[in-house]
Amino acid sequence: SSSKVIVVDAGHNYGGDDGAYATHGGITYCERDLNMQVAVKLQAKLEAKGYTVLMTRKPSDRETVPVTQSLTNRVNMANNFGADFFVSIHHNTAGSAAMGVETYYSSAAQDADFGGGYSTERLAKSKDLAAAVSSNIASAVGTNNRGARDSKFKVVKNTKMPAILIETGFITTPQEAKRCADSNSQSKVAKAIADAISVRY
Repeated sequence: SSSKVIVVDAGHNYGGDDGAYATHGGITYCERDLNMQVAVKLQAKLEAKGYTVLMTRKPSDRETVPVTQSLTNRVNMANNFGADFFVSIHHNTAGSAAMGVETYYSSAAQDADFGGGYSTERLAKSKDLAAAVSSNIASAVGTNNRGARDSKFKVVKNTKMPAILIETGFITTPQEAKRCADSNSQSKVAKAIADAISVRY
């Protein structure tokens, strides 16, 4: 696997592409920060398996560009790297009882701005990995497996390589927010993702 390059994308930034927030019991959970905490752990797990990992943003970054530019930058970075795989880390929001992990891939062709490409092989690999990652995470942390889902999210639609976007849990649900912020649980999530990737790449 040493020749494989994986882009790990910690979703959102510090302004124009700010992520979700939720407050429970006086504690505010910030998606942007949780995304980075998991992404850094995933980087370490993948590097330990011999992959080259490129991060779309680093813990010290304080970028505040608007959402469209932020997403475009992430896609261009992955495409310009010539990466073998792209994984974007996010945390979900819904009602106060939603639980579980869901992982997205895209069956849509690229937007014209990104070349309009379409690959059945890319779709098959993305869909397969999305299902495996979702199952692995659910088993690792004991939450619902909400499965692999098709979406037109910009970062999974427009990257040239197989790509998934993982919603690792719902921060709007108190017990799941606590789980998402727990370092040990984050490590389990990161291991689950890395293990699913290493079986396939």
